[in-house]
Amino acid sequence: MTTASDIIAASARLIGVTRKGEALDSDEADDGLETLNAMLGSWANDGLLIYSQTWENFTLTPGTATYTIGSSGTFNTTRPIQILHGFIRENTTDYPLKIVSEKEYNWISDKSTTSNIPRFLNYDPQFTLGKIRLWETPSAANSLYINSEKQVSSYAALSTSFSLPPGWEHAIKHNLAIMMAPEFEIEVPQLVLMEAAKSLGRLKSTRARQTDMSYECPGGRIGSILTDT
Repeated sequence: MTTASDIIAASARLIGVTRKGEALDSDEADDGLETLNAMLGSWANDGLLIYSQTWENFTLTPGTATYTIGSSGTFNTTRPIQILHGFIRENTTDYPLKIVSEKEYNWISDKSTTSNIPRFLNYDPQFTLGKIRLWETPSAANSLYINSEKQVSSYAALSTSFSLPPGWEHAIKHNLAIMMAPEFEIEVPQLVLMEAAKSLGRLKSTRARQTDMSYECPGGRIGSILTDT
């Protein structure tokens, strides 16, 4: 995971403000944080939303299959954009969850089935509170671990860190270097300008190509969900 301070320091080196091993003074670092957040806000306004991946865990309630997640939700945390992976931990053993689509979840005819180890997780991000649905309904207060993507709107402090998807950190550093240069009355090297444009273009293209990768169950049978056959 990379902190805001790491990104700002790298951007400063790209335009020759500092050399390896040197550090910005506190005022310069604070200005860099302000510029970084302004840039991220501008990208968000243009529809280029940045996501970080994070692992979290929550305690399940026996007899409860549906949970809200988000600020003031059953699981009180930042609302995920999507859940990528998950598992149930019972004592010291982890049992993987299959992330299923809305269609797959609806194919389950008997949703009252219970188990101490649920097997499927369906996630609906909705707007303010996301909704997690488990099958089977948990019968024990085990721990649910989820790896999710959450939107990054800003860095709260220089020490704030995020685990960014591939390519994002590179693009942020080079484009931030361009944004910081006027503060130091520095001309941006041509190579940095080119790399900033290329890396930002790749991010925009990647986001544009992304489609729903929901698992389609062969034959539309509940049996195929349970057995993957």
